[in-house]
Amino acid sequence: LKGPASRSFSTITSDSFQAEQLKLLKEKNEISKRNLEAAANDSLRETDAKKNAAVKKANCKIDTILDDIRVLGEKVNNANDWIEESDLSINRAMRDKDLWRTSLDKILSLYGEVQDIVADNDLSETDVQM
Repeated sequence: LKGPASRSFSTITSDSFQAEQLKLLKEKNEISKRNLEAAANDSLRETDAKKNAAVKKANCKIDTILDDIRVLGEKVNNANDWIEESDLSINRAMRDKDLWRTSLDKILSLYGEVQDIVADNDLSETDVQM
């Protein structure tokens, strides 16, 4: 074909080609968008899973701390009034003070671990039962 007919065929072919390219670019863009959304969702799920694990770990340690505090408090406060206690009870308490110190050190160590978990995992006070 020569003349105006060849130009219109050429223009149509070019327009069709450009339309097809545009369509392919849109499809490619849509696929990329879905892939990014899927990756973001996976990342959020992974972050949530890590946070939930950290919350459970911290809460477990807090439960242990509270139990240890209760037990230690019962031991330390066994006597209502030390003045009225016998010498034997006072001697036992003095002997047990090292055990009490060890229990207190364990409680403080666990509390430090909880603080580390909270800080490392960007948790808030509402996430754990501090």
